[in-house]
Amino acid sequence: MDLIVTSLERRPAILLNTATGGGHWLTLFLVGRKANRDSIGARITVTTPAGRALHEWVSQSVGFLSSSDPRVHIGLGTETRAASIEVRWPGGGTITLKDGAADQFLT
Repeated sequence: MDLIVTSLERRPAILLNTATGGGHWLTLFLVGRKANRDSIGARITVTTPAGRALHEWVSQSVGFLSSSDPRVHIGLGTETRAASIEVRWPGGGTITLKDGAADQFLT
């Protein structure tokens, strides 16, 4: 992923990813039905076949007058799939998806 970093009264810094590693990933776009449609506050746990647990949450605000991508990007490294993807919704409830292939966008 590439990044753009901003600071007050300064020019933005653009950081381009030029790595050639080619690691695997999953990107999740959550759509809520109870608490909020943007799923802000949802907690995500991705478990890999090797037993690693990767944790993320949905948050769009990261600073003053700014926002970030509403999707959640999970880096899997050399692993080619997720053994399970668990989503804990901010309005209550949990869903678990089994065996998610890497390198895809999921809604």
